Amino acid sequence: NLTKYADLDTREINQAFTNMEYDTRCQLYEFVVQKLRASRHKLPKNFERDINIYMLYVWGDFDNDMIAAQPCYRNRITPKVVYNVIHRMRNLLRENAL
Repeated sequence: NLTKYADLDTREINQAFTNMEYDTRCQLYEFVVQKLRASRHKLPKNFERDINIYMLYVWGDFDNDMIAAQPCYRNRITPKVVYNVIHRMRNLLRENAL
């Protein structure tokens, strides 16, 4: 049941995530991605990239520097861009909350 996780702040998701059963983690991941994609008209053209950055930050516990240093992002984005993406995604999730 994912409803108990709906009110968690995104900073708390990573901690809750480690305590979840595998199936619940998969369902929550799909739920968050679905919510973000439902807001597609509000996202920039790099929408899939932004979802991946957000998921690395929340699910993978990567920080801004670690994400910007990934081979697929190196020399393309900065830690400041990562910060802006995460902030935008948090706002989109809040706007589209259950």
